[in-house]
Amino acid sequence: MSKKLLLAASITTVLTGCISTPAPEGVCHSSTAINIPQSEVKVKTSQGKKAIVLPVDVARGVDNPSIMSAAFQHRLESQVDHSGAKLVDRSLAGKLKQEIKLAEESGRFNTSGVAIADYAVLAEVTSASLKYSFDDEEYKTDDDGDTKYYPAECTFTGEVEGIVKVVELPSMEVVKRIELSSYEVSIFEQDRPDSDCPISNGQYKRIMQEAAKNAVNRSDDLKNQLAPSGVVEELRQCDEYGTMVRVNMGTTLGIRHEQVVEISSVEQVTSPDGNQEVEFYSLGQGKVAEKENRQGLKARYSWVGIDPENALKIQRGDFVEARYDSGCNDLPKMLQGPCWDVYESFQG
Repeated sequence: MSKKLLLAASITTVLTGCISTPAPEGVCHSSTAINIPQSEVKVKTSQGKKAIVLPVDVARGVDNPSIMSAAFQHRLESQVDHSGAKLVDRSLAGKLKQEIKLAEESGRFNTSGVAIADYAVLAEVTSASLKYSFDDEEYKTDDDGDTKYYPAECTFTGEVEGIVKVVELPSMEVVKRIELSSYEVSIFEQDRPDSDCPISNGQYKRIMQEAAKNAVNRSDDLKNQLAPSGVVEELRQCDEYGTMVRVNMGTTLGIRHEQVVEISSVEQVTSPDGNQEVEFYSLGQGKVAEKENRQGLKARYSWVGIDPENALKIQRGDFVEARYDSGCNDLPKMLQGPCWDVYESFQG
């Protein structure tokens, strides 16, 4: 087996080996709807939240800081927007950013106050570098005796690293800290073989922008932290298509066919210090309708296949959240890029 085929087989195994939840091939008729109780606790989903993405910092020594900052900012805002959260005006960001940094440094967090948003996203580009390698021109003869010319090539690899913090408001407590790292590879043929590998400023910027974009977009941890969420609206069950729930999450929130989601029941409890808190209890995972099922995914809702054993546990209003697990970042670095290319092609 060739190296390319072996690589493709390995990546396909990673992408398909961990998914077993059924995706509905069709939608059960309305007559198969099952009457289910209403959850007593109403939970705020991503669609009812406000968020603010603060101006991205860039560490000293990073070239083209404005380009790196803009690339991170755009991708982070795009992820928040896809979650259904409302983005708050950036004009409020400056003061808030200083208050959050002061709270982190002092260890003193607010327990009250007016929240301009439910959470804030802070990010910093910590490093960015461009490396290259040179392969000289050569002639190769195959088993049939045919000779083929291979021109000289320069391979450029742009690498970007960063940190993202998600901060709860108004308390200003950091709920998640995520390290980002990714790269972009470009290969240019050399008409005049030059081992110094000259590169234009435009080519350099494009590679580094793509690397920055990949750092944000190719983090399962970040995707899950900023994931769209909704609630169960209806339960149906039929012999032809199995057990499924309708959830108020569709393509406007970036939901795609065969998207994996986590379904949880919600309960209000009293903490040891007497405060009221909300706890989530997983009822298992489900999968959005398959691609051939056009009625299973709409702009504002989708039908999700679930394990029939969980049907009796489902309530209207149960919390549903998209889950992402590409498996790509667990692979050796040289395989992560090709794996993500395949994964993203599956996502459409």
